[in-house]
Amino acid sequence: MTPTWSYLLAALGITGLLVARWRPDLGWWFNIAAQIPWTWYAVSSGQWGFLASGVFYTLGYVLLLRQARSARRTRPQVCQCQAGQAQLDEQPRSGEVVAGRAPSLP
Repeated sequence: MTPTWSYLLAALGITGLLVARWRPDLGWWFNIAAQIPWTWYAVSSGQWGFLASGVFYTLGYVLLLRQARSARRTRPQVCQCQAGQAQLDEQPRSGEVVAGRAPSLP
């Protein structure tokens, strides 16, 4: 094993974290897949600590992937309103001023 492998694997891990920052689902899948070369490196170099860390990193990435998917499903819808406008699901209560509208009369 040459030291080049350790640099390549470190770059792979850093890239995965950067991808996960902007696209969580894709990033965590990337990081899970990145454990395959780490496992190969651990076995071929006889560094069994890397193998153990690969197992725990994989578990962590799976949990983060599940969390990202769950957050995406429960994320509130963002209003695509123009400035000064409001979209309401229900009518304002009597006397309530909403987004520059005059209060409604009872």
